Amino acid sequence: MEGRTAYLWIVPAPVEGTWRWNGSGSGPKEYLLRLRRQLQKIEGDVQIDGRRGELRDAKLSGDRITFTMIDANGTRRDFSGRVAGNSIQGTTKPLNGSGGGKWSATRTN
Repeated sequence: MEGRTAYLWIVPAPVEGTWRWNGSGSGPKEYLLRLRRQLQKIEGDVQIDGRRGELRDAKLSGDRITFTMIDANGTRRDFSGRVAGNSIQGTTKPLNGSGGGKWSATRTN
């Protein structure tokens, strides 16, 4: 603007900690996600039905979070949601496009 530089800083939601939620239908029943955050970068580990899974492509932009989980059988699920305090509300979809829906997680610590 008039030869001046403007900067945009999107404040990341505080997502650090352990998040739990339950699935429904024929898919996994219990999810446990531990997240660490440094500025806008997030990383962590996951357990799906008590078994170690893989967390990929975790991204945080303000209160919006997206990530992919892969269970021990190689099944991939993509998650997206909005962080609000100690809860996340969002949607999920598996790679094959069936069995997705809404999900809601609660921070336990």
